[in-house]
Amino acid sequence: MEADTVLGFAACTNNAVPSIKLVQHEFRRHLGFIKGTIAYRILKNEFEDKPYPFKMQAGMGAVEFVATASQYRGRGVATQIIQYIHENTPFKTYVLEVADTNTNAVQLYEKLGYQVFKRVPEPHHKRSGFNFYLYMQYRKQQ
Repeated sequence: MEADTVLGFAACTNNAVPSIKLVQHEFRRHLGFIKGTIAYRILKNEFEDKPYPFKMQAGMGAVEFVATASQYRGRGVATQIIQYIHENTPFKTYVLEVADTNTNAVQLYEKLGYQVFKRVPEPHHKRSGFNFYLYMQYRKQQ
């Protein structure tokens, strides 16, 4: 944080407990019954119920929702957040998911030592704007 401004955030979980828990009545309260129900179901499917296309192993953490405020991008905020996660969580291996078209994020993760280990086609690529989910992995040096 800088002067009470959130510069970025991320989550890290062992996938036994979800890093996000959506609340349907909040969607309905803000968007109305129909739009709120639809938004909740779509986002629940994407963020809570979507399984990884690989088995999470013991000692593995999933880094999720890495985001930086637009006016602070390119200033090392995401790098600091991910390094903090690596230094302050008990995991030996970290995985994350990123869209293939998010080249800035892919380059950042590669710079931090992540490597692509799985590519999964996006079935609705024309609508979503990307072709593959890239799954990247980082292993702490022993």
